[in-house]
Amino acid sequence: MKKIIFIITIFLCNILNAQVEFSNTRFGIIAGPNVSAVTNAHNPSSRRTAFMAGAFAEVPIDFYRCRCEYNQLYIQAELLYVASGENGSKYDEKRKYHADYLSIPIFLKGYLTKTASSFYGYGGPRFGFLVNQNVVNPPPGREYYAGDEGKAATFDFALAGGIGYSFNRKFEVSVRYEFGLSNAYPKLDIDYEISGDPDALKRKSQQIVSLGISYTFD
Repeated sequence: MKKIIFIITIFLCNILNAQVEFSNTRFGIIAGPNVSAVTNAHNPSSRRTAFMAGAFAEVPIDFYRCRCEYNQLYIQAELLYVASGENGSKYDEKRKYHADYLSIPIFLKGYLTKTASSFYGYGGPRFGFLVNQNVVNPPPGREYYAGDEGKAATFDFALAGGIGYSFNRKFEVSVRYEFGLSNAYPKLDIDYEISGDPDALKRKSQQIVSLGISYTFD
């Protein structure tokens, strides 16, 4: 974790040394489906297919003080509602371990060309704040999944990144992957006492794959 904080600090220092053009900030909306899972939790379980939606601000930055019609580097900060978590196994879909978050990703975004339409990539930290949890029909003997032991952490930290394509810097389609670095269910170590499964003692990492469709306003 210390290495991650160090890398983020260096990243922010480099951004501060660049020309950040807040006056040219653009705003937009983004939404799309996602697929989520949590490793080492709720065994057996399966992925949940849900959605994410929200808004973002895109701030151009210029390391080279180059005035161009289309910047290549941006800071993109988002405010999203993300439905995630897991379902029961594919043989018992009535079981649910859902957790929804207010998600705040902060990305460094780079377009491959200075043209209006271009491929791009982005990456950075994601901060998640739990807003809702719903556990339905836990397995016999594991009713604690719906109790205090099964509560998701109120804060979830991840690194996220993705690739996409921009149509005239207005409509964009992207795919992103989020890898949780914090323990999403810190009290579920109790599973080890019940089942003896050594994986129950490992970090419960939340992982999400999303397809985002966005529109940027003038």
